[in-house]
Amino acid sequence: MKNIRNQLIFCMSLMLFMPLSYAQDGIEEIIVTANKRAESVQDIAMNVSVLTEDVMTERGIYRPEDYLRSLAGVSTPGGDVYYTIRGLNTGTAQVTSGTTNTYLDEIAGSVTNLYDIARIEVLRGPQGTLYGSNAVGGTIRYIMNKPSFDGFEGNISVEISDKELADSNGYTYNGMFNFPLSDNLAVRAVFTSASDPGIYQNVATGRKDVGTQEDEEFRLMARYENGPVSINAMYLKKDRYDFGQKEKGNADKPGTSDIVDPNCAYDAAWYYGDTCTRVYATAGGDMTGYDPQLAFYSFEDEIYWIDREVMTVNLQYDFEKMSAILIYADYDNKDRYITDWSRIDTDDLFKDPLYYFGDAGDKSTEFRLSSTTDGPFSWTVGYYKTESNSAPNSVTEWEITDAGGLDYLGYMWFSSHTDCSGPMVVMSAAGDGSCYNSSLYKSPYGDSTYAPFPAGGNTSAGLVYGSYNYYSYSEEKAFFGQIGYTTGDWTVTVGLRDYELADGYKSSEYGIFYESADNTGCGGDEAVGVTCSEENGKESDNRPKITVTYEVNDDLTLFAVSSAGYRTGGNNAALPYFCSSDPEAAGFKRRYVSDKAENTEIGIKSRGGNYRLNATYFWVDWTGIQVTIR
Repeated sequence: MKNIRNQLIFCMSLMLFMPLSYAQDGIEEIIVTANKRAESVQDIAMNVSVLTEDVMTERGIYRPEDYLRSLAGVSTPGGDVYYTIRGLNTGTAQVTSGTTNTYLDEIAGSVTNLYDIARIEVLRGPQGTLYGSNAVGGTIRYIMNKPSFDGFEGNISVEISDKELADSNGYTYNGMFNFPLSDNLAVRAVFTSASDPGIYQNVATGRKDVGTQEDEEFRLMARYENGPVSINAMYLKKDRYDFGQKEKGNADKPGTSDIVDPNCAYDAAWYYGDTCTRVYATAGGDMTGYDPQLAFYSFEDEIYWIDREVMTVNLQYDFEKMSAILIYADYDNKDRYITDWSRIDTDDLFKDPLYYFGDAGDKSTEFRLSSTTDGPFSWTVGYYKTESNSAPNSVTEWEITDAGGLDYLGYMWFSSHTDCSGPMVVMSAAGDGSCYNSSLYKSPYGDSTYAPFPAGGNTSAGLVYGSYNYYSYSEEKAFFGQIGYTTGDWTVTVGLRDYELADGYKSSEYGIFYESADNTGCGGDEAVGVTCSEENGKESDNRPKITVTYEVNDDLTLFAVSSAGYRTGGNNAALPYFCSSDPEAAGFKRRYVSDKAENTEIGIKSRGGNYRLNATYFWVDWTGIQVTIR
């Protein structure tokens, strides 16, 4: 369920960088493609930070968090996974990166290990005109090294890190090999593998490396050039394995609900009083060998396994006065999670794991034309389309617990049925599970992986609830463009993105929370307690951008920007039947529209023999903000 709010932000950011690289006669000119055209970073009307490959090597920057936390206006409450630019987030601990989008060259994507990256461009402020949805706070672009025709090239590196509080060392293995196959064709293979050890300690399981993150990435790139034709293709495979709850901000770190206080009166028998006693109590009063600053209690050591595969092709043809570029990308995404819901549902008294399986595919296409000759006018126009689809059976969620845990849920949620009445009762008056209807609390789709325990209350696992996805899809289409006019020392640029969104889904949920006999699935002939939720919708809008630049001299530029960003709208899930009369749900709507962040800023860029200065004053009016409410 989404909610909306307004937010007005005033801020001034000041970036003072020591030289990023040197040339013989002063600081080297840095060329960026932030406007999808090659331009000097000094001339572009935007607050941009650029990190070159040499700078990353010299500073020992190996992961995105290493540079993100050093940039003005960027916060990293969740390391390299959850970050925000210019404070434009939706809570005290940002738990999604949906206010900033990231690109690998010309396609949406990100990297975990910064290896064989030519440069990183950090674009501050809404970038909705050229980069579409989710570029509310800004855009990050990773520009990768391309295959070279110059000769065989190779590089191997090993990095070992000693992480404070961790029981083991972290490591990163990197390898790159470049093979020219002819004067026109070359391939480049890149492999990275990294492990970041966890520091949290699970009293329940005895593991003291919870939070370990392992990443592997393989890139195979091919480049072909012949006259005006250039073709770049890439296959990318990423695997990410997170063992244990993730470090993603104070609201979600293991143990942060359990305040360590030397003045606390710890109680091994009860933990609903002072919050500092909860872990001590669930551990049975024995914390020997555990650091109270790092310890937490969870029946399950959570696991997050994410697999991404991308195939992309970039075709470019250079005409006499312009270039044409066609970019296509095909994504295959697989997600597997095991999370612990025992605190939410069973008060840390019984096991309560939730299993998530998700498979989805995405495709994106972009075609654009850009001017290439010098003159008073410079322009870029293009068309962009992205679509995402989840096939039937692509997402199933289960939550299982033992007989005692299910009886406890019955006591908490369905105590009114202790006489075994009602269509779907859970516990008996004796609390032995004898009223449990095993024919109803199971998957209506034939999956018996987590078969419910039979009546009588034995200790095998039982299904609490699940969900089934018949289909889900989303599509975004947009025409975009901008044109600039230069006269003397002044440049004025006007841009616009006109977009159209379409999305929808059909899904079912089932289990003990959907006991109503009126719920019988989308076809009306499924098991009692199977819901049906279906919604489809469309919207269209546009986002403009205007910039004015005054070049005082080659080393001093003044600029002003008016731009806008957005996050796409969508469809809310239907309210559960037992929430329909809740006052908190008043005004609930099944569809919410895109939000809008209108940004105005003025800035100055200056450089000298050994410095760069980039200062900006901006104010943002953000309306219709999307906030998730559970």
